[in-house]
Amino acid sequence: MIRLGILGAGNIAHRFMKGVQGAETFSVVSVYARKADKAKQFADDFNIQSYTDDLHQFLNHDELDAVYIATPNFLHFENVMQALRAGLHCMVEKPAFIEPAQALSAYQFAQEHNLILMEAMKVCYLPTTQKAKQWLNDGKIGKVIHMEASFCRKSDIDASHPIFDVQKGGGALFDVGCYALAMVRELLNEPNHVDAWFHLCASGVDDTAELLLTYQDTWASIQASFLLDKQNAAIIYGSEGTITIPDFWKSSRMELQRYDGLKESFICDQPSEFTPQINYFADLILGKVKSNASISGLLNCGIIKEAIEHGYNQN
Repeated sequence: MIRLGILGAGNIAHRFMKGVQGAETFSVVSVYARKADKAKQFADDFNIQSYTDDLHQFLNHDELDAVYIATPNFLHFENVMQALRAGLHCMVEKPAFIEPAQALSAYQFAQEHNLILMEAMKVCYLPTTQKAKQWLNDGKIGKVIHMEASFCRKSDIDASHPIFDVQKGGGALFDVGCYALAMVRELLNEPNHVDAWFHLCASGVDDTAELLLTYQDTWASIQASFLLDKQNAAIIYGSEGTITIPDFWKSSRMELQRYDGLKESFICDQPSEFTPQINYFADLILGKVKSNASISGLLNCGIIKEAIEHGYNQN
């Protein structure tokens, strides 16, 4: 059993814990939060024996093997390096890093010290995503012509939240567009070129973003927004049909529709959309699989950062 600590006790960590409960290889032994009462409440909610508001004490817990980092985006690099230096494997919530140099530094440190560093990009590990990849490899919709992925939801989050601060990794593209970008890269691999368009809100971050990713013989479009509500999905258009994955970042179902009228559906029963990535993290730690999961987060960060630096300057 791998002994896991939870670094950060916010909303995403609560959802992550439901995923842990569906996994079989982790035992959560400790939780850290900046406020002791919040750490205690989290520990009580999930029957965790140890809790603290002392980060040094948390990272040096003598029964800890790995940590899940669920702090705000701008704290990820600092927290990751603290955990790695304590000899702990790390899964860090998306976006893992907001600067490519941070991602590269952390990745190299983990490699040099034989530690696992994985971005918690759940969309890449969902059964629906892996089934879509299989369908594409089997040629079920023919040659891929175009892919689109949209994650747009109107937000009522207070303007003081870090997602509205450009210096803290804010903006729709970093917050929710990273899911769409990861989905496209998982299915189509790396683009040859990326173009970007942004609508900036009063705080200076993008509340709506669109990316156009071009490949040798196909293209993909991504939409991310705090401003718009849409029926979100990933859709892959082929020469012989389409694959549609509603709410692709947490989906448990999808449909293949061929132009000759044939249909195929895929439905999976999963305890939580977080469970597949948690199981994969365990497999990495146990040496059951080898992966470039760490460097993938670096590439996502680099594409987004470059798009932002170029696109913001055009507004």
